[in-house]
Amino acid sequence: RARRWDSHPALSFETPLPPFVVEGYDINNLGPLPVDGLALAPQIDRVFFTPIHGVKLYSVSASLLRDFSTTNEQLDADVQDHGAKSSQCDGLTVSDDGMLYMSMLTANAVEAMEIAKQEGNVVLRPELSSSTVVAQDSRLFWPDTFGWATDEKGGLLVSGARLEMLFLGDWPSSRRNVALFRIPTAARSYLHALGPLKTN
Repeated sequence: RARRWDSHPALSFETPLPPFVVEGYDINNLGPLPVDGLALAPQIDRVFFTPIHGVKLYSVSASLLRDFSTTNEQLDADVQDHGAKSSQCDGLTVSDDGMLYMSMLTANAVEAMEIAKQEGNVVLRPELSSSTVVAQDSRLFWPDTFGWATDEKGGLLVSGARLEMLFLGDWPSSRRNVALFRIPTAARSYLHALGPLKTN
């Protein structure tokens, strides 16, 4: 089963489009692109999302999304605005210790912020002002998709694909256009926070 939820402005591009230049290419020339980055909190209580053509980070209740009797109006009312990121993002992922990792397209970087911070029984609302750069490299063009390594080294994996040149410039096969990078971290995917899967 699936449902469509498209009534909240956060699910679309920001107006006016904020400046968006990668490797000298104006990505706004592609036309506005809606939500791409999605990530589930380790407590599976919030879904974080962001449009490619926008710098805001939002979240909505996961339980409301799972309940198909919930109206669009109820979902709209639950959306939280966590503020502006330092760059437009493509990929998002969350670790088992409650860190949200974001691929920062205009900065050739990956930033992280804590989203599972708690005081007593109260889960604190995460703010982007607390985000920190965990990796930045001139070779990390258009950091895109995240993954989690399962070998003995572990760590966070992120692909770089130079999509700005694929869409707006030249993507010659004579040059290395795609790469996979490993960011050292002791954390693992948020799925580990849920414990082992039940088989029956």
